[in-house]
Amino acid sequence: MKYWREHEKNIKQALSGKKTKTDWAKLYSQHQEKIKLIQHERLIHLLVTLAFGLFSLITFFSLALKSVCHVNI
Repeated sequence: MKYWREHEKNIKQALSGKKTKTDWAKLYSQHQEKIKLIQHERLIHLLVTLAFGLFSLITFFSLALKSVCHVNI
């Protein structure tokens, strides 16, 4: 979280005009890298959530099938 706060602080300083010289190309490049990082994190969280849901459904249906069919698995 610390690096996100630092990034936000840098963006706000650049946009407020408090910095006399702002390297907009460098700031843009850094911002793009942060966006890529957060998109990657969100993708990983989505895949973990989907995997958990899939395995939960498989477990639920296998237990339901076992109790209905009285099959020893």
